[in-house]
Amino acid sequence: DQIEQEDARWIFGGRVDNSRDLEWSNHEVVFRTGADLRFDAISDINLFLTSDRDRLSAIRTDSVDELRIGAYADVEVSRSDKLRTSVGLRADQYSWDVTSLRAANSGSGSDAILSPNFSLAYALNDQLELYANFGRGFHSNDVRAAELSVDPVTGDPAEPFDAIVKASGSEAGFRAEISGRLNFSVTVFFLGLDSELIFVGDAGTTEPNESTERIGVEAEIFWRPTAWLVIDATSVKTDAKFKDAPRGADNIPDAHDFVGAFGAIALLENGFVGSLRVRHFGDAALIEDNS
Repeated sequence: DQIEQEDARWIFGGRVDNSRDLEWSNHEVVFRTGADLRFDAISDINLFLTSDRDRLSAIRTDSVDELRIGAYADVEVSRSDKLRTSVGLRADQYSWDVTSLRAANSGSGSDAILSPNFSLAYALNDQLELYANFGRGFHSNDVRAAELSVDPVTGDPAEPFDAIVKASGSEAGFRAEISGRLNFSVTVFFLGLDSELIFVGDAGTTEPNESTERIGVEAEIFWRPTAWLVIDATSVKTDAKFKDAPRGADNIPDAHDFVGAFGAIALLENGFVGSLRVRHFGDAALIEDNS
């Protein structure tokens, strides 16, 4: 029951950003624009059945060319010494060409999405700031799923899936800077996905899931107790569920309920730098009923 996954690709890309300070009706304004692109030239993205690491047969062999182009604009307005707001819009387009061992699973296509966002921040004093953000976004899927016509294992007809899946998110919290050496933040967040897709390694295909929702709390701290030592820590507690599934059968497989990270960096006088980083993943359901 061995499988071998092979992935060989070149990745090319670039990014340009620009920021301009302006004034509008006696308000300070920062206008930001940017664009980026990424091209994946994937010569081999394959899945084989193996025994003792010897290949027996190919479940699927593919090559993929994928191009993503994105651009954004954002306007931040300081409405007073304490209040500032930001409104932005991002556009992304994906184009792809898939060549598959099964000709029926070959093809090309494209998809695009617009993602608006809004943020607000209010400074209670020089040390404490409240903030709230809302935005639309997306996650991209394996573009081979967008050209799927035949199940690579059974040969049965299969339905293609969207290459881009919409998402929406919001958060509210505060950040505090106690001194130049210590700052921390606490955030409550919500994330909704129209769909989650999971790659099934044994089948070489993608399995669609229903829409999901995540609600959680994130806390971060940055502390520099001495000139040569920097410490940071992050912890996130999340409740992740399928949106329309019945209670008790709505757990998302592999969605961890807690994730934590701790790091320390030592900057020594002789030019040496040492670092330590630890990550911890909490429990995660293996199947929907968490049994």
